[in-house]
Amino acid sequence: MAEYKLGPNGGMLYCADFLLANLQWLTDKIETKLLSEDCRYFVFDLPGQTELYTNHDALKQILTRLEKEHNFRMVAVHMIDASYLYDRHKFLSAMTLSLTSLIGIEIPFVNLVTKLDLLQRMGRPDMNLMFYQGTTQGLKYLFFPEFDLVEHGPGTQKVSRFTEKFSLMTKNLCELLETYSQVSFNLVDIREQMSMSHAIMKIDKANQFFQQQARLSNPKETHLDYEAIEQYYFSSEAVMDLEEKYFDREGSDNSQNQNQEQDQDQQMES
Repeated sequence: MAEYKLGPNGGMLYCADFLLANLQWLTDKIETKLLSEDCRYFVFDLPGQTELYTNHDALKQILTRLEKEHNFRMVAVHMIDASYLYDRHKFLSAMTLSLTSLIGIEIPFVNLVTKLDLLQRMGRPDMNLMFYQGTTQGLKYLFFPEFDLVEHGPGTQKVSRFTEKFSLMTKNLCELLETYSQVSFNLVDIREQMSMSHAIMKIDKANQFFQQQARLSNPKETHLDYEAIEQYYFSSEAVMDLEEKYFDREGSDNSQNQNQEQDQDQQMES
């Protein structure tokens, strides 16, 4: 970055291009690992710069070569914080990024909402948790009811030109996500074995590792009933358990009181 006077994003793109041009270094490391150990699973922790996945093809070429040269079966795991559930525009941005990245690098995607323990301190989001545990159909009506203001009829509240255009753009994004129905989220609490098992199952099914003998012969896997876990996570019982766990009345009231106190402090400071 200092030598070529690049910012963080430009530096990351340069690194991706440099790695692609010198990919033999990475493939040699992989070959050494495969020969020295009974290695079945590789995890690549990628940076968060969106340019790598949306409008730059170096990463896509790297993944394609790994698939062809090493018979890798790829899956991308896209993680967002639970705090995104409290800002509908951030949540929509995360869904749009997921769809754009899926199209850009052309591998299966698993989207996870992480840090669910934060919900106990932040209170209830706009929708119940089952809404986020799925493809979020009806996104534009449940998240953005103000879109009715775009059509100025008798008695309709007037909005600015910017608000009208912004609302129309957001509505179109919601319709796009609903139409293709490729983006769904799984809620993950790292402290809960069932929650983590469900996430790992989704990942292993997406990259076809779920039926591999290396996994099936693992004694840590044999005692888990993944089919029952899958059925549970998309049942009303799971929703009730989550609501009771994170949004009990006492915890919710405390959270609301804390938010009210913070608002009062901000008003006094202003």
